[in-house]
Amino acid sequence: MQSEIDFTTKSPVNIEKLSGQNRRLYDFLKLGNRINCFSDAMKELKIGYLNSRISDLKKLGVDIQKDWIVIDETHVKEYYL
Repeated sequence: MQSEIDFTTKSPVNIEKLSGQNRRLYDFLKLGNRINCFSDAMKELKIGYLNSRISDLKKLGVDIQKDWIVIDETHVKEYYL
């Protein structure tokens, strides 16, 4: 795992907001937590689009793991490090 990650984003829209979301998500996952699109953590971390943030982290070289889980008969991906 990388020790130092550059959380800047190439997106011209909401640059500060997106880099903050990426950092919060990375820090959350680094603690051994898991997250999915229905997690209460989404609200706590102020993340709008989980799949986009996961994609950003992968592009930065973070090795994101995933499992399929079932929530209320719906299959969703749960992400972790």
